[in-house]
Amino acid sequence: MSTFFELLVAGEKEIYARSAAQAFFKEIDRLERLFSRFDPGSEISMINRLEPGETLPIGIETYECFKMSFELMAATGGAFNINFRAIKNKQAAGSGQESRPEKEAWVELFPLELLETQTQYLALRLEGSAYGLDLDLGAIGKGYALEVASSLLSGWEIDSFLANAGESTVLARGKEAWPVTVGGGFDFLKPGRVSLKDRALSGSGHEVKGEHIYDPRGRQSQSRQLAVWVSHPSPALSDGLSTAFMVMDLEEIEEATAAQPQIWTLVVGRDKNCYWFNRPADFSQDI
Repeated sequence: MSTFFELLVAGEKEIYARSAAQAFFKEIDRLERLFSRFDPGSEISMINRLEPGETLPIGIETYECFKMSFELMAATGGAFNINFRAIKNKQAAGSGQESRPEKEAWVELFPLELLETQTQYLALRLEGSAYGLDLDLGAIGKGYALEVASSLLSGWEIDSFLANAGESTVLARGKEAWPVTVGGGFDFLKPGRVSLKDRALSGSGHEVKGEHIYDPRGRQSQSRQLAVWVSHPSPALSDGLSTAFMVMDLEEIEEATAAQPQIWTLVVGRDKNCYWFNRPADFSQDI
């Protein structure tokens, strides 16, 4: 994940809140050791070193994050793909499929299958992949980490908090809405704050890193949208969808959100126009 996390707790004594926060950050550190591709001992790094046909036992957290990633890949027609680095590297080497595949062919870009047994969870790398494996959970890992670590706070009977992952995904819980700063510099977001209650909010764009979001389907580094914000009760899903929608066109986003009223999406297109999908009826910069 390689980013910073913050936690704000309301309505508790300072000593108690600090103890709960320590448990929260300890869990974040544990998940970092599982998910970081920069740590050679992480489960992600060990999976990336698998040879074709080999299997590797993995923990429940990696299994759950992979399962969510698979579901997002299917739901977005491959626009979301945690194996995008392998595809990008293959393209840079001058080989690999150059034309955009059909939506149902996204599985060909991801040579990994999850196997579930009664005693353990296994990751299986399939034979015959043209792209190899170079997994990166950067587009969903921090949201998943927020989801898991925040669930620990219920054991502390803490129900009012705001958790932040790298200023790109935030999760608000509590009876009262939390004010959240929104970046982007677009006029329609001034003064730059929204109120968030019992939901997550994730944003993707070019304001900080420039053009950096790769479309694994079209093999291109220029996204279709300038910025995307997605709100959903799950921070893992809002995190992943905000990245996927950056490389999807408006018709694809509309199709993906049509049957999912919990997904609230604001898109700034290349034409700098604003497009809402599933906008709440009572929206007034309160999400």
